[in-house]
Amino acid sequence: MLFLGAGLMLVQPCASAPFQFGTTGSLVIARTNHTATLLPNGKVLVAGGTDLFRSFASAELYDPAIGTWTATRSLVTARTN
Repeated sequence: MLFLGAGLMLVQPCASAPFQFGTTGSLVIARTNHTATLLPNGKVLVAGGTDLFRSFASAELYDPAIGTWTATRSLVTARTN
């Protein structure tokens, strides 16, 4: 399960306590109006977006196994919405 809130923090269910959530790592670049795609390997790809002043071409991967975000290759063109 995935929840991206205003603080752009991903939370996931705790394995030891069903129906309770714990916080995990924050995005490398805070953004809104981005895409978030669950990949077949269980990682989440976040791409594009904006900080309300500029659009981003950057992308990041979230690894739920270790709770961290990693910058990855960027889009060719910055995109939002």
